[in-house]
Amino acid sequence: MKNISLVIATLFISGLSFGQKLVVYREKFKIGFQDSSGNVIVPAKYSFVERFSEGLAAVCLKDKWGFVNQAGKEIIPLKYDNVWSFSDGLARVGKKGRYGFIDVTGKTIIPLKYSNALRFSNGFTQVERNGKWGIINLAGKVVAPLKYDNIGVSGFYNGFALVEKNGKWGCIDTTGKEVIPVRYNDIAYFEEGFAAVKIGEKWGFIDQTGKVVIAPKYDEAFFFDNGLALVKLGKDSSSDVRYGFIDKTGAVVVPIIYDEAKVISINVNGLYPEGACAWLRLGNKKIFIDKNGTEIK
Repeated sequence: MKNISLVIATLFISGLSFGQKLVVYREKFKIGFQDSSGNVIVPAKYSFVERFSEGLAAVCLKDKWGFVNQAGKEIIPLKYDNVWSFSDGLARVGKKGRYGFIDVTGKTIIPLKYSNALRFSNGFTQVERNGKWGIINLAGKVVAPLKYDNIGVSGFYNGFALVEKNGKWGCIDTTGKEVIPVRYNDIAYFEEGFAAVKIGEKWGFIDQTGKVVIAPKYDEAFFFDNGLALVKLGKDSSSDVRYGFIDKTGAVVVPIIYDEAKVISINVNGLYPEGACAWLRLGNKKIFIDKNGTEIK
């Protein structure tokens, strides 16, 4: 949980109507909530408070955590050692080093039996017990058995989760089936049907059947976006590191000669030329390219 260090901080509260805001205020080293007119909604009596999520905010008093609603009522008692905010209708809670999940009424939905657990997202979350990780759904049903050494932090993304066992990586689907064998030195999430994989010391790409579609020959490979993927030749410890772009056939679209490169996912406030999907630098010259790999003049 993040400690509150601001004396006054504006919080945009999900679930409040008409764009209403609440502000955190501090009084005699305690924290509460006021509305935008200065009316006290939650008295300043807590050591820490968190942002409202799904109508509830986590609060802490005397090292115990619980939740208040937007009227300031403590509807989930302050009895937990730590909590996370609500997502997908459930919040992770912990006692004596064990974690489970409660709903917005405070009812325990998933018993506090795990050594670690993450936040639910799109109906799933990662849990750990006895040093092994798996995935459960909102009902607490184990979707992927707790047998992995690690699971990608994003959980399921585009229908796949990254899993690691004995230093090798693969993918499972939302049923827990290992659809990409756990045999790669590293792996990235699928984008546009392809995933970058590390075989030995080199990176290439596989499709969703696990077929190698672009041979591993790069020192680093990134995700596909608009049909192009950024690739790198040369180690970071070397002075001869070069970047360029390939297409889904493996053909080099932008020569791998550039000193630096970056994919542009969002053009905030028109910072980059219209239509730019990446920039590259060679010496003192920087260029922008469009989704076809063509330089924008």
